[in-house]
Amino acid sequence: SEEHNVAAFDVDAAGALTNYRIWLDMEHRLEGPGDGMKIDTLGNGYVTGPGGVWVCDSEGTALGIIRTPGATTNCAFYGFDSKLLFITATTGTYIIRLKQPGISVYDRGPIGGLAWVG
Repeated sequence: SEEHNVAAFDVDAAGALTNYRIWLDMEHRLEGPGDGMKIDTLGNGYVTGPGGVWVCDSEGTALGIIRTPGATTNCAFYGFDSKLLFITATTGTYIIRLKQPGISVYDRGPIGGLAWVG
C-alpha cells in the first residue's frame, strides 16, 4: 500500500472482509512499498519489497530479508518440492533454495506434468 503496509482481514461465512489490521509494517526499515507475496506451508509470508524479500511469520513479525540487488517485483515457489523461491527484480531473476516448502499455484497433475491450480 502507499502506507508501506501489508493488511490482513478475516473472511466471514458470507465472504465479507472483517477485522482489518496491519499484518506487516514495512515502512520503518527501508523506503518503498511491498509488492508480490507468497506463503509457505508454515504460514510464513514472503513479501517482495525494499531491499529484497521480507520474510515474516504468520502474525506478521518480520524474521528477516532475503537481500537482492535492485528492486524486487514478485516471487514464486517452484520445483518438485516447492522449495525453490524464484525472485524477480529490476536487475534480473534470482533463485534461492529454502528449507521450508512454499504453497505453489502449480500442481504436478495426475501424470507428473504441471497443471494450473485455480
